[in-house]
Amino acid sequence: MSEEMKKIDMQIKNKELEISSKIGQFDIENKNLLEKKDNYNLQIKKIIEKIQIFEKDLNEQETFACEKIQTNCPFIKIINKKTFE
Repeated sequence: MSEEMKKIDMQIKNKELEISSKIGQFDIENKNLLEKKDNYNLQIKKIIEKIQIFEKDLNEQETFACEKIQTNCPFIKIINKKTFE
């Protein structure tokens, strides 16, 4: 009976070690995923800022007077959009 109890205790300890190892792996994976998420959010923020700067520049450019028609040039937005694409 004593040998059987030792065997069961060892199995319990093995399972506890296995579980703590898996928890450690999950913690590392979770940390890595959170870092990736933060990195992607930073990239999205930078892209949005670039788009806002582009739109601001585009709006400023379309207000430049077109010498030939003596008014604001209606084609600047279309030209820049095609260039951007």
